[in-house]
Formats: sequence, C-alpha cells, structure tokens
Amino acid sequence: MGQQEMKDLAHIKTDKEIAKIEKELQAFYKSTQGDNMKAWGEYMESIEPRVKQAYKTLEEARKTGNTQEISVAKQEYERLVRNMTFKQKRYKEVVRDTAKRMTLTNEQATAIVNERMYSIYAMNYNYNMEKMVQFDKDMSFKAIDENMIRNMIADGNHLALPQRKLSIPDDTAWNVKQINNQMAKGLYLGEDIYKIADRLQNVSDMGLKQSIRNARTLATANENKARQQTAEDCESAGVIVGKYWLHTHDDRTRPEHVEAGEEYSKDNAIPIDEPFIVGGEELMYPADETGSGWNVYNCRCSYGTTVIGFKDKKHGKVQMKWGE
Repeated sequence: MGQQEMKDLAHIKTDKEIAKIEKELQAFYKSTQGDNMKAWGEYMESIEPRVKQAYKTLEEARKTGNTQEISVAKQEYERLVRNMTFKQKRYKEVVRDTAKRMTLTNEQATAIVNERMYSIYAMNYNYNMEKMVQFDKDMSFKAIDENMIRNMIADGNHLALPQRKLSIPDDTAWNVKQINNQMAKGLYLGEDIYKIADRLQNVSDMGLKQSIRNARTLATANENKARQQTAEDCESAGVIVGKYWLHTHDDRTRPEHVEAGEEYSKDNAIPIDEPFIVGGEELMYPADETGSGWNVYNCRCSYGTTVIGFKDKKHGKVQMKWGE
C-alpha cells in the first residue's frame, strides 16, 4: 500500500486556497449572468407572443393523449420556433453576442485563476525548501514571494508557472455551439419559450465548471512543480534528492494514481530528473501540464522529496551513491 505522510501543511493550505478560488469563481459567474443573458432574454421575449398560440395548441394536444395530434402540434411548434430562431439573422447575432460575453467571462475567470497560482507556487517552494535545508547545515535559501516570481519571469528566467491559456475564437465557437444545442434540445422536448430561454444557464454553468476544474488542476500543478524546483535547486547545491508520489487515499482517486503512490513510495523514491510513469505516461510530478487531460484534470496528488545523500562540494565526490 502507498504510504500516508505526516501532515503536509503546504498541501493543506493549497487545498484551502483552492476552496477560496472556487467560491470566488462562483460569485464572479453569478455577478455576470445578468449582462450575459440580457440580450438573449429580450430576444426570447420578443418572439414569445408569436409562438404562444402554437405552444397552447401543443399543450391541448397533449391533454387529448392522441399520438398523431400531439405529433402534428409538436412539429408545428418546432417549425415556428425554428423559423424565428435558427433561420433568423437577428437570432444568430444575439447568439454570437451572448457567446462573446460568455467568453469574456471565461477569460476573466482564467485571469483570476492564473493570478492565484503565484502564491501557491511560492508557498510550496518555501515549505519544501525549509524541509530540505534541515539536512545540510551549509545550505541556506531566501524565501520567495509572488512579486519575486513575477520579476524572475519578466527577466527571462527559466521559471515558467503552469497557467491556463484561453483561446478566444475556440471558446466563442464552443459557446455558440452549446447555446444552439440547448435551443435544439428544448425544442425537441417541446418546452415553452421561457424554459428554452432558461437553458442558457446550462451553458454558463459549463463555463463555471470548466474554470473550477482549471483552478484545481493548476493549483496541483503549481504545488508540485514548485517542489520539483526545490529538489533541483537542492541538487545544484550538492544534496542528492529522491522524489516520490503521494496519492489521496479515497475512492475518488484514479486507479493509475493509486498505483503510482504504491510503486513510487518513499521507500522507492526515484531520481528527480526521471519521470513517474503513470497510466503509461511520463509525468515529472502530479498534474504535470504535459500529461493528457484524463490523467491530470482535477488531480489531487502530491509530491514528496527525501534526501538520499550529499556530494562532496569540494571534490565532486558523492558521499552516498543512489540506491545504497
């Protein structure tokens, strides 16, 4: 079985930060709903009088229980609504405008998520480095903060935080497709125009869920990439470091990640420049952004480090070889 570590304060704090980000995203999406849905709601209301009679006829047909009568009334209702939506230039303009507004919300949400990653990275770097320097009295480090990370990136430092990049054209096209899909589904189910209009909320909810998933995944990626960086910095200072995989012990954890926790336990730590093989993929750390979505999305695993030995800083000799 994979080992459970003593309390990892930085991991616990990272989880709390994720919870805060989720609440912030929920509040943000809620605050944008009015503006995003205004044009859509107005358009649905403008066509309501013309389709009201057709829907009334459909409802009356349903009460009769006559299959043929219901089918005819439903087809007529669908035809009328389709003519006033999918085939209308104004409808297409409203859908496009609404989709763009939703994309703007998603873009702003992405910025919120990316901004929070600086503190998560810094916190985990400092936490792991504090642990590592205890093993080498000659090694010291300077704690980093969000501003230092930004400056390092701006100065062309090799540091690159895992962040989310939103494709505006792709996201807009996706929103257009989802809005039209919801419209078509409402028609197929024979819903009235108000229920169909309310379906726009489903598309907004999809954006929120995506943003929350991004936040969870990026937080795990930054937590563990920071720990990978501390291990690399320690090795540069002469400490030989091993890394191991820590999976979350519950029934939500992917089987492949449970296997990784068991195969790459603390007793079976591997060199930091070697990847973990997880589900057939090479990952340098949990939620490694080079991994496939099925292997990293919503990952909650963590990364542990252990000191294997030390290099003779003067003569370049290793005091303890790997595996001994």
